[in-house]
Amino acid sequence: MSQNVREIANFIWSVADEFLRDNYKRSKYADVVYPFTVVRRLDCVLESSHEKVQEVYRKYESNLKDLSGVLCKATGFGFYNTSKYTFKKLLDNPDNIKENFLAYLNGYSITSRKFSRSLNSETSCKTFTKRGFFTRW
Repeated sequence: MSQNVREIANFIWSVADEFLRDNYKRSKYADVVYPFTVVRRLDCVLESSHEKVQEVYRKYESNLKDLSGVLCKATGFGFYNTSKYTFKKLLDNPDNIKENFLAYLNGYSITSRKFSRSLNSETSCKTFTKRGFFTRW
């Protein structure tokens, strides 16, 4: 593992230790860290095409029944997110972060949403809200 990857991994686990300690058993940290890491990675991959997807979505949403082809073309990948949010934009409205985060997750293409659900990111989001994690950021 390269030094940079090790540093990032150490940072992620130190944040997990700070936020999850006393709320999750250490053996359950991965149940929270992995889903959020994957969703954040998807967000990073789609970041450069976010505005383009928004434009294409608005242009075709009332004309096409299935937008997946044009939206995938807009991203250059086999997935997309039609939500107006990105991870960074979620922080603009901290009072509604739970609702906005769930809207963000639901903006992903069907395949991405199925993957996200398999990682329990929505359940983690609800737990984070219930335990006040979002308000501590």
